[in-house]
Amino acid sequence: MNVMEDFKGKKLLILGGGDKWDQTTEVDLVRYAHEMGLYAIVTDSQADWNKVPAKFEADEAWDISWSDTETLARLCREKGIDGVIAGFSERKVMCAGRLAHELGMPFYTDGADLETIFNKSLFKEACRNAGVDVPRSFDVDGDIIFPVVVKPVDNAGGRGMSICRNREELSEGIAKAMQFSDASTPEIEEFVEGLEVFVYYIVRNGVPTFSMASEIATMRDSERGMPYHVANRFPSHQIERIRRECDEAFVRLIRSLGIQNGYIGLQCFVTDDRVMVHDPTFRIDGANDHEVAKMITGASDVEFYIAHALTGTFGTQEDAGKLHYRSDWPIFIQVGSILGPGIIGEFSGLDDVANIDGVYEVEQVRRVGDEMKLATSTLSQIGAQIKLQAPDSQTLRVRLQEVFDAISVKDVNGADMVVPLNLDELAFGKTQDK
Repeated sequence: MNVMEDFKGKKLLILGGGDKWDQTTEVDLVRYAHEMGLYAIVTDSQADWNKVPAKFEADEAWDISWSDTETLARLCREKGIDGVIAGFSERKVMCAGRLAHELGMPFYTDGADLETIFNKSLFKEACRNAGVDVPRSFDVDGDIIFPVVVKPVDNAGGRGMSICRNREELSEGIAKAMQFSDASTPEIEEFVEGLEVFVYYIVRNGVPTFSMASEIATMRDSERGMPYHVANRFPSHQIERIRRECDEAFVRLIRSLGIQNGYIGLQCFVTDDRVMVHDPTFRIDGANDHEVAKMITGASDVEFYIAHALTGTFGTQEDAGKLHYRSDWPIFIQVGSILGPGIIGEFSGLDDVANIDGVYEVEQVRRVGDEMKLATSTLSQIGAQIKLQAPDSQTLRVRLQEVFDAISVKDVNGADMVVPLNLDELAFGKTQDK
């Protein structure tokens, strides 16, 4: 990245230390900060550093809650902190924004209507006003066409979400959603069977520009079970269609939300005749598309976020241009080894996976002795993450087969824990390559 000033030695406070079961977003933040020459400090109330991996990576770590704005503001002044940033969590973003405001520091959410962006019901209304298609919503006391999806209006990552097919299940789903929410009511919307696509826009100085789109393969552990992510393909097959059919309305939506700077993702369902937006992402994304973008273009939105925290400028115009989609980008896929319930007794094969053509990163997420349960979030059943590249879908399928042939995970009784996957779906073979 062509930084606008010398960042060497400047101090960056990162709110949150990551979760050992999640995609270690805050670890990535520390690593990016170090690449930019920064002194990285991580704060998180979890005192057991084994549960917050970013603390091991950081130059300094505080056992203070990232929501304790008063204490953090005092320490930031004492220690001469130059910027504040948050990772994978809307609540961390809200806290980071308040802290930066208290300290008189820039934060990328300035001017944005966060109440609308971070509330699923309000966001859907903003979509309708902008002419963006969304799944139909239902009132709990009104006529409901089942099946429906019930979820908290103020949480992310699939937490508290249920698929409900009748009134009894609806009551259970509402109760579950409210356990993960501070709101008075949940969001109830039509269940949509379609390809899940994340569409990203870069916003600099109030101007939104299409950047890229990736697509998600999902599974459910039962008919009612919540979907969880199996694989993330980059770029999506649907880019040209989405740009042709939706760009004007998407830009209108983003402008209406008051966003001046940032990287906003629009989570969509794509069917034969509709493109529906159902959730926004106005934070560093947990799918780690920024890693792929960095490999292809040499630029990353994470660097833009960090630069903005220190300068008030969201990257340079030149670097932002690097993240605008080009048709010659290769196929990248991040795939998870999905594990069923049980206690892991044996986990092998990842060394062999690392030697497969096209594989460029292997991360073991779960280890021997860990207990796996049915899905509690979109990422909760991943045992290992494998990232690979291929020139086309057929080659991708072959390499995926090699990956899953190599992985072996058994429970303490010797039973196989690896959930079988449809490799044709993972290779996204149902649609034509770009």
